Amino acid sequence: MIDPYTAAGTFAGTVKRMTRWRKSPGTIEERKQFFKRDYWVDYPRATELLNRFDDMYAAEGQVRPEGMLVTGPPNNGKTSTAFKFMRDRLAGYQKVDGRPDAPPIIKAETPPGAPSPRSLYMALLQEVGAPYNPRSAEQVLYNQVIQLFTESGVRMLILDEIHNGLAGGPNQQRIMLNTLKSLSNTLQISIVMIGTDDARVMFERDDQIKSRFPAFEMPAWEFSEEYAQLVDDMFGAMELGIPSPASDYDFVDELHQLSGGLMGKTKKLVAEAACASINSPSKNLEKSILRHCTRPA
Repeated sequence: MIDPYTAAGTFAGTVKRMTRWRKSPGTIEERKQFFKRDYWVDYPRATELLNRFDDMYAAEGQVRPEGMLVTGPPNNGKTSTAFKFMRDRLAGYQKVDGRPDAPPIIKAETPPGAPSPRSLYMALLQEVGAPYNPRSAEQVLYNQVIQLFTESGVRMLILDEIHNGLAGGPNQQRIMLNTLKSLSNTLQISIVMIGTDDARVMFERDDQIKSRFPAFEMPAWEFSEEYAQLVDDMFGAMELGIPSPASDYDFVDELHQLSGGLMGKTKKLVAEAACASINSPSKNLEKSILRHCTRPA
């Protein structure tokens, strides 16, 4: 693998922003809250996934709707990308008078514990605030989901933590996968499932399911030029008023090692480094500040 950095220990040349940013205003506590806020950082793999979501959303009413399984390690941007898609698509959503109150995109978390179609139906109804009787027969709950989704005009279903629903034995897994396929066929909507690599292994055991829900991987980041650019973009969002540390080989290497290349952990460490920088006499962020961030309280 070619080292993306020069021998002098600086970035080789594609990080876009090395200038000083304006300092975020406010008191120390206000600045810390600003650093820890939720914000979106665009990057190629997320953009590709968002485009795939858009294509699936646009292709409603197909006899065999397209599905997808988004896999990767925990805390690596899968769920945040789904939320970004929903925020963009539902920004102008307004409830239509006289129709059940369910948005065109529904995201639900697959319930933990013993997986069953019954628990899935209840989770879907609970997500949209629809009343249901937990003692109802499974078929009654299924019919209620179908009626609600159809009358509401639901176009896409996103199921997070799908590995929870596949935690049982082979027979339970087969029942759950067939349930998801049946929902997609009956409602003629796309279903996106988000989970760990364990879910991908389970899907690959069934050729039909694998074909119906092809995997889209969100792997951990390698130590690379692209990772340094991601770090630079994150520090840009901090508005520290000091130079970006993304051109510092040692800093980015340390950040990558501590985060394991995971998007969520990288973002958290960047925010903590920004907080620690407030009282630092240095005008530059150095890798030692990252070790300080990871010390137990």
